[in-house]
Amino acid sequence: HRSPLLQAMPLLLLLLLLLLPNASLGQRARQRHKQRWRRLPAKQLPSSECGHEFHDAQSKWLQSDLVLRATWRASDESTPIENGAYNISMTVGSQLKPWRQNLEGRRITVGTFNRTQVRQQRARQRQTCMPCDLRRRPAGYVFFLTATRDPGFFRLAFLPARFKKKLKKKFNRVQCNEMRACPRPPQLVKEMRKRIRRISRRGGGRRGMRLRLRLVCRANGLPRPRPLWLRDGEPVKLGRGRVAQFKTRKGIVTSRLVLRRASPDDAGNYTCVFRNLQGSISSSIVLAAPQPQNYLCNYKNVTYCLNGGTCVISRITNKPSCQCPEEYMGFFCENINIEYMYREQIRQSLIRNLAVAGVSETTLSATTLVAGLALIALFVVLLAICCMVADIRRRLDRKHWTVPAGKRSSDEEELGSRLTSSIRSPAPHFDASTMTEFPVHPVPLCLSTNPREPSLSNGPTNVAVPTAAAEPRRSHNSGAAGGGAPLSYTYRTPGPSSSQPVEFHIQP
Repeated sequence: HRSPLLQAMPLLLLLLLLLLPNASLGQRARQRHKQRWRRLPAKQLPSSECGHEFHDAQSKWLQSDLVLRATWRASDESTPIENGAYNISMTVGSQLKPWRQNLEGRRITVGTFNRTQVRQQRARQRQTCMPCDLRRRPAGYVFFLTATRDPGFFRLAFLPARFKKKLKKKFNRVQCNEMRACPRPPQLVKEMRKRIRRISRRGGGRRGMRLRLRLVCRANGLPRPRPLWLRDGEPVKLGRGRVAQFKTRKGIVTSRLVLRRASPDDAGNYTCVFRNLQGSISSSIVLAAPQPQNYLCNYKNVTYCLNGGTCVISRITNKPSCQCPEEYMGFFCENINIEYMYREQIRQSLIRNLAVAGVSETTLSATTLVAGLALIALFVVLLAICCMVADIRRRLDRKHWTVPAGKRSSDEEELGSRLTSSIRSPAPHFDASTMTEFPVHPVPLCLSTNPREPSLSNGPTNVAVPTAAAEPRRSHNSGAAGGGAPLSYTYRTPGPSSSQPVEFHIQP
């Protein structure tokens, strides 16, 4: 027989499979709730707590002398006096803010509490800083205390809060235990911007259209900054048509002001202010009222304007007015615009003078275009001439350095043929150790005269070669042992004078 546990195992597995998706869905729902927009109160400025304007958990920790977690029993409460005030002697469980002495495990007295108030009177408790009857919880409460002259007696700096793990994490951030988590004033993430959306009503048409305007701004800071909306320096009056919202995500507070039915009355200078215990910052934008459009007069006021003026009626004053042409001015377009007439006269005289000279406005523009094209063509011609001159100079230089074949002597031709053949088919290279020959790459020809060797780049050198044939002479420059250095060949011919021969060297 199977045991009851084994029989119930399939049911337990099925129940576990059913609960896991629900748990993930619940986590997603909590994340959506955190990212959901929350409304600011109509007053926007919440009531102070115990005389302090900022009373969120991190601001309480920064403004209190001592923060600790404590529990107590019913017998630890003292007898209340006439107005219902009493004190509690409690045991310190953990100390959440450094103090000049360690109080963990010790008993201290905290005051003052009140029993005459109701738990729902939260605003009165914040004003008097006297909480009502606290329900004893196993986890205890977090107390924000102020020291007194008596080392064993402390007063409440803020109303106590239920102990939760996330409170401890918030306190650690304020203590600079995490990177980039020290208290800092608010900083704008993005400047304020506006979004306009047109929404049609059931009736349709232009009359059924209404505008929805949104002003959005973002900032971050530690403790979390609180948004405040101002219009012309005063807090915005929130109501049915104006809603202020905010949400927090990844330490960035986003706030928006929604004007559901925007109208010209909503024009003004809007300012978004973020404040916390460390400072404040603001961003402003000006909303201008749209200018109402005028409409034409009816048939009764057709003759209201003179000299071709157009009669229109303003939507603000509901009175007719005239839109005059450029030639006339005045309330009824009855006066001549002298300045416009003077400018027109100068223009006409200029056109007349150009026509007398045989040049009209169109001819002047065509002449300008032709002159521009002529300048471009001239530039191209000059560039071509420069290129041709450079090419001719390069060819003349080549001709100056080259000796025609017909003007060479037989000795010069024979010497040139020998030099050319020696360059094209280089002499073998002998290895001193193995006496084997291997090819050598062609080497440049250097012309030199002893004892100095003039450079060919300085200009042409006239060398007179007599009819005697060139006497080749090969000199071997031996290198180090194990490898021979490349050979150099020298062709010596008698120069213009027998005392100074001319040598042609072929060097590697």
